[in-house]
Amino acid sequence: MGVADARFAVVVVNDPIATREIVALVRRLAPRVKILARTRYVRDLDALETAGADVVVAEELEGTVSMVSEVLRLSGVSEGGVARFARELREEGYEALRAPVGLALDPWLAELLVALEPDWVDVPPSFVRDASLAELEVRAQTGATVLCVERFGVKHSNPEPGFAVRAGDRLLTLGTPAALDRLRALLARA
Repeated sequence: MGVADARFAVVVVNDPIATREIVALVRRLAPRVKILARTRYVRDLDALETAGADVVVAEELEGTVSMVSEVLRLSGVSEGGVARFARELREEGYEALRAPVGLALDPWLAELLVALEPDWVDVPPSFVRDASLAELEVRAQTGATVLCVERFGVKHSNPEPGFAVRAGDRLLTLGTPAALDRLRALLARA
């Protein structure tokens, strides 16, 4: 089949033993080829990696990733945060989902689940006065945190509470989608 000349090989057989044997055969015939394998169950992950698979997708875990991603979306986590969660979970080999039942939630997974997505918020032209972050009570009023203010292409990182915000500024903020909506509303009426 010319596997030695391939850039990658994808193994999607429904028989776990055949999948493992095919992966091992491809690895022997083409040591440099990237091998992607699909399995139904988590219990087959390690055996496929040992046989030579570079990437193993477990349907059982992918279903869980999809369900948790939907829960995160329904909970208001931004699309960027959901995508980062799924990508990092896959990159670390589903370890957080493979832990024995009864153990505490993996700190890495807990951090991802509560992670907030940074986003830029524009100060509208209708913002006619200079007002400091403290005067606006950004954190207290909205729950968002301003990480950086960009003005005329110059970035002011970690602005002090007395930093004056002006129309046309861009604020790099951290918060839930609802907090960022509250910040936009605050800036629109100030």
